[in-house]
Amino acid sequence: MKSKITILSVMLCAIVTGQVFAANHRKVKGGLLDVDNVPQKTTLLRSTLEPGHNSPDSAVTRVDGNPVSKVEFSYNISSYGDLIKETTYIMDYGTNTWYKNNSTEEYGFDANGNQILYIYTYYENNVIDYVYKEEYSFNPYGMPLWEKYSEYKDGEWTVEREINYQYDNNGILIGGTASQEGVSIPLTVTGTPDNLEIVASLGDIVFAKMVYHYDWTATVQPHLGLPQTIKLLASETYYPSEEDGTLQLGYATTYKYDDAGQLIEKTDIEGADRYWKTEYAYNANGKKISELFSMSDNSGGPYILYTEREYQYVNNRLGTITEINSLSTHENITITTFYYSAGASIKSPEAAKVSSIIATDGYITFIIPDQSAKTTLQLIDLTGRIVLSKQAESGKPVATPSLSGVYIYRILSGSVSYSGKLLIQK
Repeated sequence: MKSKITILSVMLCAIVTGQVFAANHRKVKGGLLDVDNVPQKTTLLRSTLEPGHNSPDSAVTRVDGNPVSKVEFSYNISSYGDLIKETTYIMDYGTNTWYKNNSTEEYGFDANGNQILYIYTYYENNVIDYVYKEEYSFNPYGMPLWEKYSEYKDGEWTVEREINYQYDNNGILIGGTASQEGVSIPLTVTGTPDNLEIVASLGDIVFAKMVYHYDWTATVQPHLGLPQTIKLLASETYYPSEEDGTLQLGYATTYKYDDAGQLIEKTDIEGADRYWKTEYAYNANGKKISELFSMSDNSGGPYILYTEREYQYVNNRLGTITEINSLSTHENITITTFYYSAGASIKSPEAAKVSSIIATDGYITFIIPDQSAKTTLQLIDLTGRIVLSKQAESGKPVATPSLSGVYIYRILSGSVSYSGKLLIQK
């Protein structure tokens, strides 16, 4: 029963993450999801990279000087440079050559840049041994509708877990269901945008509760070129005790940010005696330059450093990641080097930035680079509700009667989506 609850916890986390990121609809940089630095799988987040010359073609990892693995990256050149495939090779020391692909990770995106597919394939002796798939669906406003997690068994796909989302008439997430092994568990969402609570229960039986604390007023320094963002400050997960069924804290996470809105510290707590801390540092361009991982058996420390990771850049491109692991008797040093092609060309997501947007005297006026397609302006309040949706033209004022406060704006022009945060004052 404990393993099922743990799986349910992961699904609950995905629901809240999906709601917040879909409402914000932003490109993610910095912190744990630093897609400018290292191509990586993201859930419900688009893996948009910089233009082609900043997107590595491959990465080779060495441990104590010996090559152990190589990853090749492929991109969707026809749209925004989305990462669509990673192929991993393992070194065969018998022949001193790269072994046939050991695993692949594939990604799929819809026309709005939402990640809708992830497939992981593992090979054993060059034969497919295991295949895992994640599928996502979104409504036209970027809000998640459902998620499916499947495995390929006996020649067919078997859905292992599924999540469905429910919204009210204003587009606010109010609940859903999480299905596992044929059992469907209702999910109830309560609280406020600052303190969101999700409970999974059947009748009077509560399986899990998760609480998320956000800062919706957070901003970042404009000189870093980063979007304004919604900050996750802390989260707690509660499970019923095996003795009497009362909810007890199982996991908790806290986040700290610098004045530029960059994540600088994350602390994870499990039970009463396991504490993990991750610290981050950035350069003047907002790129991550180091991560320090430490642990403790006491809330007040001391924390013992067990892994440190250093990022080095060449011409503002990620060159190497050096990782030092100090827990074993022999200090392992792992170095990953990234390689780039000289003439790669991938359409830059920078083209999907508004040239300007101004809210004044009851009107919004925006200018976008491409003004040829049919365009719609949307405003979304901080609860995720769409409060304005109008046909609009670049450079022409759009009336916003009776609206004031902070909103997420979304400008849909053909297949391109522009978004950000906007303050409207009366």
